Amino acid sequence: MGYLKILEIMKKAILVLLSLFFILQAQSQITVKYSVGYGSYKMSDMKDLLSGTRNAILAKVPGLDISTTDNFPGYIMHTFDLGYRMQKHEFGITVSYLNTAGKISYADYSGKISSEIKVSGYRGGIFYRNYFYSISMGENQSMSFYGEISPSLIFSKIKIDQEVFPKNNILELEDNSYNNTSVSLLPQLGVKYNFTSHIGLFVSTGYEINFSSKISEIESEIDWSGLRVNGGISYSF
Repeated sequence: MGYLKILEIMKKAILVLLSLFFILQAQSQITVKYSVGYGSYKMSDMKDLLSGTRNAILAKVPGLDISTTDNFPGYIMHTFDLGYRMQKHEFGITVSYLNTAGKISYADYSGKISSEIKVSGYRGGIFYRNYFYSISMGENQSMSFYGEISPSLIFSKIKIDQEVFPKNNILELEDNSYNNTSVSLLPQLGVKYNFTSHIGLFVSTGYEINFSSKISEIESEIDWSGLRVNGGISYSF
């Protein structure tokens, strides 16, 4: 199934969810959630691309002490959810922002060489949560444990920035930017503590599986697969 077909299906699913929000609002809860967390990213091809650039430089300038200052580390991620909950079931839409980068550089009195690959992504999808166990902790207070599954699309952008001084042909890559779309699946487990009837805190953890696709111009994939840990606040209407 092509990405355009998947995107069209997800658009229809989101429209159906939004319709349900307004039709069923009086019968259950609409919940808005914001979370900040940490994501690790596999990025094998991006690491190979950066390493290949470093090796190409060393082949032209043997013995150059060029350092890898960043190699696509995990980083902070932000997520916004809009959900509809009825009893122990909740479903809705979710959006996240992801980013990471890799960089090699060298500088001395005679010149400078640097090559940086920046990768950012917007994850947009739907989710289903099942609150399989809840504990009442007093008036309007409760703790709930849940499992979640979230399919999505990740719209990624890769940007290559390079600097050589004085100008020469040491670097083989060119400054450019590329776009990529891939499919992702995120299963998670979490716990939520409601300390009023409207406001709650939650934490969750899971592992994202990104079915990455190759960018033909650079023969590389953007792979966001990795650990996810989030914590945030929710408000229920």
